[in-house]
Amino acid sequence: MVDPDIITGYNIQNFDFPYLINRANHLKVSDFTFLGRQKDIRSVIKESMFQSKQMGKRENKVINIEGRVQFDLLQVGLVFNVTKVRPLFRLSHRESDNSPLLNVFSAIYIDQSIVTFMRLKVG
Repeated sequence: MVDPDIITGYNIQNFDFPYLINRANHLKVSDFTFLGRQKDIRSVIKESMFQSKQMGKRENKVINIEGRVQFDLLQVGLVFNVTKVRPLFRLSHRESDNSPLLNVFSAIYIDQSIVTFMRLKVG
């Protein structure tokens, strides 16, 4: 059995967790939504909105997972705006400047683009 302190991923707050919780509810898997350490508190999806002149209007989902840290790399990238430091992390001479933020993160954390990384894993 796995009991992590930190759950990390890319866009886990706005995609992965909501998808998993909604899918479990649809399939009537009643005990799946107790994702935190406190087993009597159900994890639920709440909508939140953030607006600023710098970042514009952002709608997010917030999922309570009591006793665990959610470390969403997409949220970190939006806060620190890693696209501004993008030239420091060129992936290849053929890469366009329109690469998705996920490619920027994969370049920083695994030192190669996610496309190259997936080719290495598959092929």
